[in-house]
Amino acid sequence: LNSKTETINDAIILITMPFGAALTFDSHTESAIRALEQAQARAGLPSFMVSADAPPHMTLMMAADAPIAQLRDALEQLVASLNPTQVEFLSLGIFQAKYGVIFLAPVVNANLLNLHTAFWKVAAPLSIHPGEHYRPGIWVPHVTLAYDLPPDQLGPVAAFLANQDWPGSATVTHILYGEFTGQGKSRLETLP
Repeated sequence: LNSKTETINDAIILITMPFGAALTFDSHTESAIRALEQAQARAGLPSFMVSADAPPHMTLMMAADAPIAQLRDALEQLVASLNPTQVEFLSLGIFQAKYGVIFLAPVVNANLLNLHTAFWKVAAPLSIHPGEHYRPGIWVPHVTLAYDLPPDQLGPVAAFLANQDWPGSATVTHILYGEFTGQGKSRLETLP
């Protein structure tokens, strides 16, 4: 299970969110993001996707659980009604130092927000304890490049990434969803 410890109001809370859904990209974008992360690894810097059990992606939702078969039926209808979504990656971002996350940030556009909101309208009622950070109006779309970095590594990793080639324009091609367990044991499905 994917677990993360967060400190909130001086209390330690263990969050387990094995169900997830994410957007994946065209093969050019996926290759460009993988090359970026491989460059990180070759430079001796921590890289998230090199060790992850999923392709480069933008997470739409994490939840404690969701009924995959019911979700599949609902998502098939949603995917059939969606417009193609393009994004442009023009910046890096950093989540608070306690999370140690550096990410590639897309320019947020109406199609991306509409896709996310439509996904939540379908998936949230079927999901158990969907993660608050992914809800419409709160969600920060991103592709994680480094995770769980100590504060003193945020600057060097960000400086390295700022000087690399980024994917630029990207096309969202699939919704990836299922159980993200890590260590090569995730059970994932894609639409379309």
